[in-house]
Amino acid sequence: MGVSVLPAYLCRRDLAAGSLVTLAEPREAPINTGYLAVRAGAQARPAVARVRAHLVRALRAAPPY
Repeated sequence: MGVSVLPAYLCRRDLAAGSLVTLAEPREAPINTGYLAVRAGAQARPAVARVRAHLVRALRAAPPY
């Protein structure tokens, strides 16, 4: 028997299947802040701008947990 703290996205399937159980559900989910850094002027390069746009779209579309 054991207890662990894991982000929901890592164990969503196991939670749905019932092989894991949630012991506590906080009112507010923890905030995980991500930062994307690029060199000054790098966004002028088309490949860098495409990667940045893709990452921003994907992260904004993802559920918070």
